[in-house]
Amino acid sequence: MEFPEHGANPQAITKLFQLPLSENTIDFSVNVNPYQPFRQLKENWNDFYKEMLVYPDPHSTELVQKIADCENLNNGQILIGNGASELIYLLAHYFSGSDVLVIDPAFSEYRKACETFGSKVYSFTVSEETDWQVDLLELERALSGKSVLFICHPNNPTGVSYSREWFETVFQMTEDLGVVVVVDEAFYHFMGKPFSVVSYLRRFPHVVVLRSLTKMFHIPGIRLGFLLGSESFIKEVRQLQPSWSVNGVAQKVGVLCLEQTGYIADTARNIALDRYDLFSSLDRLGFLTSPSAVNFYLLRPKGEKRDLLPLIRYLLKKGIVPRHTYNFIGLDGNYLRLAVRTSRENERLLEALESWGGQ
Repeated sequence: MEFPEHGANPQAITKLFQLPLSENTIDFSVNVNPYQPFRQLKENWNDFYKEMLVYPDPHSTELVQKIADCENLNNGQILIGNGASELIYLLAHYFSGSDVLVIDPAFSEYRKACETFGSKVYSFTVSEETDWQVDLLELERALSGKSVLFICHPNNPTGVSYSREWFETVFQMTEDLGVVVVVDEAFYHFMGKPFSVVSYLRRFPHVVVLRSLTKMFHIPGIRLGFLLGSESFIKEVRQLQPSWSVNGVAQKVGVLCLEQTGYIADTARNIALDRYDLFSSLDRLGFLTSPSAVNFYLLRPKGEKRDLLPLIRYLLKKGIVPRHTYNFIGLDGNYLRLAVRTSRENERLLEALESWGGQ
């Protein structure tokens, strides 16, 4: 059975199981903001029309300046991309032929992109048994001979975050070893107590930060992300990017998104409350969850690990679309990744799981 590579594709997975996709189906495989986009996005939509009639600014000047102001960086430290995916492939191109280490389980595009450009990708795999945390001594050994380290923080698919002290140790370790560190902060905005490593960029020029505006602002169709790093590094990566990569509408939408500090805070707070209630109910129903700090988590029934294909099929029949974990290294289909959605939608999930009863 060949599953879709990513979530947010309910048509593909229901077709795979030869099941109908009804209007009442809820997609728990997608990890964008479950709440409505901020109202200014729709109110200002007509203002974006003129951006479609001219070539976009090839340097995304206005958006770059906005990010520089928000993050206290120089404009030259910022590269805008057509979604985080384009930036991952630009990084993979830049690191062509390198030995790369990924802390797994993690977003599969790191490995896919790096292998596309001839790099050899190694896995440092964490597990539920160690609460999804990384042993630093083992990591140091695994980094021997590597050129690049990919860290997803908060991690996708577990939702687990790392401490400030942990990152300081890793950054010092990798600086000594001559390893470039790419930290993917695509879900940073969803953390109740956001912690970003951007503040370390001046101290550790070998660190690169990847951000996405898709997830928090519920704009997956716009495709918008940005890369932060030293000016020299960003300049070199920019040379690999096609001209006019980021369209004019996306640039204007990005500026508007970054002004919505209240929307970000409200979303993070509501997600935290919904997650707490949801996890308490799941525990009572006999399910384990990863200690997520964001808007998604791993789930499996308590007891011995087992293939959750029957649960996937059951949930699909109930109008619930989960994210399979067959292509996450170390998970092997023994978990589902599920989104934290609205309270009403989470109740639909709980009702379905309660009626499953370990079939």
